[in-house]
Amino acid sequence: MRQYKFLFLLLTLVSCEKSVFDDIDVLLKQNFQNNFIIEEAHLCSLPPLIQSYMEASGVIGTPYANTVKIVYAGDFKTNEDAGWDPMDAITYTTYDPVSRNWIGEIHSTLGKMTVLDYYYNGVGKMDIRLFPSVPFQWAQGPELDKGELLTILAELPFSPSAFLHENIVLEQISASAVRATIFDAGLSASGTFYFDKNHQIQRFESNERFLVSGSRAENHPWTAYLWDYQNFNGVAIPSKFKLRWHLPEGSFDYIKATLKDVHFNINKRSTLCVLRKTE
Repeated sequence: MRQYKFLFLLLTLVSCEKSVFDDIDVLLKQNFQNNFIIEEAHLCSLPPLIQSYMEASGVIGTPYANTVKIVYAGDFKTNEDAGWDPMDAITYTTYDPVSRNWIGEIHSTLGKMTVLDYYYNGVGKMDIRLFPSVPFQWAQGPELDKGELLTILAELPFSPSAFLHENIVLEQISASAVRATIFDAGLSASGTFYFDKNHQIQRFESNERFLVSGSRAENHPWTAYLWDYQNFNGVAIPSKFKLRWHLPEGSFDYIKATLKDVHFNINKRSTLCVLRKTE
């Protein structure tokens, strides 16, 4: 049995793209350019809705988050006609420079899928492998670049202090909505945050994300729904979320998940990319 466990871990490590993980290590270690405690004065230039939201989140009096690690579990659909498969994931995000690495394991009917979603310096890519080192799907290009940058914007509610980032432009467009745009490496991506009466973000909508299917990347409206705010390391963030594509033939959810752990200002990643322990 020990030999099989060792072989499993070896294959898992082979399936992880080493250069990507080296990038994560470097980015996490160098990403501490903004070392300050958030005060009310820092919020003055923000739209009123964002000010109220950040006050309600409890970030005032806490350190600015240069990095964030999010661990969650839930279910994933590979397409609108597929069933739900168990999923575990870790996301590492940095803000100076802007980067995001999503490392997921999807336990599909085809076998275990190891997924890498990556953005850094204007380049986004997706690498999916089976069993866990057999190449299954690879995507890269301008659509992925923009879509991965947009995802960083959509995930700001998991790290509220990042709304202070100088490369994010915020415009309140109604009593309950703020238009947001993120700029990085010559790219930009935009969407709208919607707030409830408790000053919490309940959803994010955008028309600037691309659904990848084989060699195609098609632009469709996309929504992230957020709810059940909980306290993680002193900050109130949504503990549950789901993601939805709006296609011409109808809408479908493809991820629904619950946060398990959140850490701000980390400087190293997990040792292994494997997320679910083997028995």
